[in-house]
Amino acid sequence: MSDQIGGAPSLQFDRAEFTAPVASLTCAACAQPIVQSYYEAGGKTICSTCRELRSGAMETRSTARFLRALAVGLAAAIAGSIVWWGVRKLTGYEIGLISIGIGIAVGRAVRWGGRNRGGVAYQLLAVALTYLSITGNYVPDVINELRKSAEATPVASAPSSTEPIKATAQPAKPIAVKANAAPAADFPGIGSLLIAFGAILLLAAATPFFAGASNIIGILIIGFGLWEAWKINRRVDEVINGPFSVTPAGANG
Repeated sequence: MSDQIGGAPSLQFDRAEFTAPVASLTCAACAQPIVQSYYEAGGKTICSTCRELRSGAMETRSTARFLRALAVGLAAAIAGSIVWWGVRKLTGYEIGLISIGIGIAVGRAVRWGGRNRGGVAYQLLAVALTYLSITGNYVPDVINELRKSAEATPVASAPSSTEPIKATAQPAKPIAVKANAAPAADFPGIGSLLIAFGAILLLAAATPFFAGASNIIGILIIGFGLWEAWKINRRVDEVINGPFSVTPAGANG
């Protein structure tokens, strides 16, 4: 019916009128259409399934995530040591501000490797790798000094004897020599090499403090670099809001 009362269209009771259809939503994680409810995480819309998977991954993949942060952070630390050592050799100066750049680089590498998780464990890892990177540039110098010290140490000669050598009454027994027998090589074991490398790292780590109070500025700058690495890896918990209904309230009423 299209009867009008007073110029106004009459109400229609014999035909149902529906509201405008709700725009379809798609999960930002799995790209699947969202049917019933959805969540918001970091400004993105995710479905209920991806929300459960994300919450579970935060708990079950902590070890793999930490190892990834360790590997990436260690690579950044080694690169930082090489850069500082190269600058020091080329210029002949200790540019302490490089330590701040190393702290930022290592901190961001650990942050990225840890998938932006952050926390005390990642902060301690970033600080340790940053200090290892800063002092690691002194490792070649420590090795060079140890080599010079070893060369300067006089070798003790065998004591001479004034007594005549007495002839033995028994003939000397022949010594059996195996064919193709190579002389035994005197190589240090893996344990000895690890201990020596650890001692070199300890000496390098203590190098900034050898100058005492005269290097207080350098130590403070190193502290700033460590603070940057610590600050970058603060824990940031992901906020997930929801659930929200896809169909607005009252749309089906």
